[in-house]
Amino acid sequence: MPTLKTHGIFFLIMTCATLLLHEWVPPYLPNGGELLTEDWHARTTQAGRIDIEDGTITLHSTSAQVDTGVVQYIAPVVPDTILMLSADARSTAVVAGTKPWHQARLLLIQHNGQRNRWDLSIAAISLIGTQPWENHRAYFTVAPDTQNIRVMAELSHATGSLQLKNIHLVPVSENPAYFWIQSGLLVSWSILFLLLLGTCLSISGHTFLKRLTLALAFATIVIGTTLPGKIKNQISEEVTAQIHADDQSFKAILPWDLSKVWHVVVFFLLGLTLKATLKQSWFIHLIILILLATGTELAQLFINNRSPLITDSLIDVAGGLGGLMLMTLFLRIRQREKSMR
Repeated sequence: MPTLKTHGIFFLIMTCATLLLHEWVPPYLPNGGELLTEDWHARTTQAGRIDIEDGTITLHSTSAQVDTGVVQYIAPVVPDTILMLSADARSTAVVAGTKPWHQARLLLIQHNGQRNRWDLSIAAISLIGTQPWENHRAYFTVAPDTQNIRVMAELSHATGSLQLKNIHLVPVSENPAYFWIQSGLLVSWSILFLLLLGTCLSISGHTFLKRLTLALAFATIVIGTTLPGKIKNQISEEVTAQIHADDQSFKAILPWDLSKVWHVVVFFLLGLTLKATLKQSWFIHLIILILLATGTELAQLFINNRSPLITDSLIDVAGGLGGLMLMTLFLRIRQREKSMR
């Protein structure tokens, strides 16, 4: 099997290829004209201020009790059309409200004639705190029952400032080259993960059961972190409903996002398993954790509706280190007990 040095070289090549191709090859290409105009309608109160000048929209609010924003109504769009909403955005001292959506946001909202479709993806930008100018883009498929569309920029029960410029809404079509690149990169990342697992199994001197446990830990992490966004969200919502995560008493006990808890738990179990099955140094264990944690996040650049987060990689490695430390302590205690007999 390849050595960890070979895995490291393979990982660096895959990292560079993934980042460069993600930057150079868009998943969609424009196939129509601009749908937005300069006709923005303001929604503000005495606690809010809206400035629109030279194509730049500035929203400012000093009260978390109100919404401050602008909205634009879009002419009817053919169902199943894919729309790209993009903008340059920055935020200044945005303090979020009590709900997850109480942030500085740019939204595309679809209405079916009776109600807004909040069950569909709506957010192109969601910011809190102070963030520098950065280009954001998101893709939305027009639902079959959509009768009208609104594009809205708002400080939703949040304080601070939001600035937007270069706002565009255009129809797009799938880029054929992106499909092949996406498939090739995901297959390559899968090969890297399989080779890494194969190397771990080949240097493991333990029983079949322990090797199977290690393989299952790898599989759980790879499958869980690379699920398409819609499937991940469905599973998360189902789990949340089952344990009543909206209950305040539960949140007091476990204030983290459930997805972050999952990251910690599975990598904690991986750390336990690595230390229990591999007699290599801590450095080798750490390299394996970093390769797996970072690689699964980078692969999400080419997975539908998923976004890689540096914080998730750090959480993964921290969870794995916790497992390594606990298993190391357990093995030392057991070894001391044996020596005393």
